[in-house]
Amino acid sequence: MKSLKSFFGVGNSHTREVFVGSLFGVGIKLWSAVSVFGMNVIVARQLGAEIAGYFFLSHTIIMMITELSRLGFDKVLVRYVSSARGSSDPSTINQIYTYALSRISLVTVIVSIFLYFAAPFLAQTVFHKPLLAEPLQIMSFAIVPFAISMIHSQTLQGLKLVGRGLIVMNAATPTLIIIQTMFYSNVQLHQLIRF
Repeated sequence: MKSLKSFFGVGNSHTREVFVGSLFGVGIKLWSAVSVFGMNVIVARQLGAEIAGYFFLSHTIIMMITELSRLGFDKVLVRYVSSARGSSDPSTINQIYTYALSRISLVTVIVSIFLYFAAPFLAQTVFHKPLLAEPLQIMSFAIVPFAISMIHSQTLQGLKLVGRGLIVMNAATPTLIIIQTMFYSNVQLHQLIRF
């Protein structure tokens, strides 16, 4: 019984914090997996196989471009925000966050505009799929919000708000897509359940 109590962190605040945090992380990952699955089902049912394929290809391209457009700031942000948090210096945290956000916002806006106008050329010449141009143009508007959400997520993790950071990083976007699609279309919750 004593080993079971120590396993679950009873009596030790650090162990309990780690255990509760890991349970919370598993819950968020589960939420994320369910919401991504739901998003995939909705997209496939609403758009059909061919257009859903273009959607998923566009989404993959956008995520790759977003990753490159963040210039590595998201990973460095955790370290510097955590360090500033440890020294109890909120003004430094604000400066670090503002610096990263302004640089990434500028870069992602430029990349997004470029991709919007380059989408027909890329669809035709690089991918040999002319129908990819329109989804790629539409999804180019998602580069900025995706990059900013990652900056928020990493900042929250640096502030030791890991759960909130994981929600922003993993679960928020697909959940919002599901809600928006259900609101603007005729998809009902029971249609998602009986896949």
